[in-house]
Amino acid sequence: MMQRFADRPYSTWRTIELALAPYKTRLRSSRGGFLFKMESLLDEVMCAFTGDDFTQDASLSGEFLLGYHCQRKALKSTDETPPTQDSATDSID
Repeated sequence: MMQRFADRPYSTWRTIELALAPYKTRLRSSRGGFLFKMESLLDEVMCAFTGDDFTQDASLSGEFLLGYHCQRKALKSTDETPPTQDSATDSID
């Protein structure tokens, strides 16, 4: 889907949204807080677009890949929680 999205972002967006529905349903029952956080982040991105930007189906430049990978790294770093002081001392005992 990445190549298709890069070539035609507007027409591909609906397909992606529909494909995510079953995964969101599963997450809603098992990890509702995580889903809420991810949907909030997506809403922030969506609100950053102007109407004309979002509805254009022109091919994306390579910059979108830079943004994509930077966002992935940022999301991974927020998911990784450093060990707490208590867990560090527990392993010494």
